[in-house]
Parts: sequence; structure tokens; C-alpha cells
Amino acid sequence: MYFNDDANHSSGRVYYDTDGNILQTYKYYPGDQLPPFIRAKIKEKYVGKNISNVTEITNPDQHYYSIILADNKQMFIVNADEKGNLQLIKKYKKA
Repeated sequence: MYFNDDANHSSGRVYYDTDGNILQTYKYYPGDQLPPFIRAKIKEKYVGKNISNVTEITNPDQHYYSIILADNKQMFIVNADEKGNLQLIKKYKKA
């Protein structure tokens, strides 16, 4: 199931099993809606990088944020957990 929240500039997906139980959720939103604690950790470690998009992923085993950061030369995909632990997933050079 897909939903859209135009007022908050966010959207999401919910995945269910055949019995109607939620398996996993995805919420997509701009960087300014990232929790302040996580946003501060990102800005501290990735100075000068702008947070463009966030995907919040939740399932029975985990809850984390996949965050896209960018500057003029590079783009980064960083995962963050609720405690502010950051993990660089991918790094790209812009053309």
C-alpha cells in the first residue's frame, strides 16, 4: 500500500503478509523532517553536506534512516540508527 501526505511533503509504503500483518514500512521525506538528534549527528560528521532525502525503514528487526547527502562534488548514502550511529553505505562522484 502506498500513501502520500502532501501537507508534510512525505509519502510511504506499507508491506503486508497474506494475513494482513505489517511486514515492513518505508517513509520518504525531506531532510528537514529528520529527527533533530540524527540531523545534528549528520551535520557534525558530514560538514558542508546537505541532507536531501530520507527514507525511514521499519520492520520487526530494525528501525533506521537511509539518508542522501550531497555537495557540489559528491553524493553519499548514509544509514543512521535511532542512537545516531552512522554508517557510510555508498559514495558517488558527481559528473
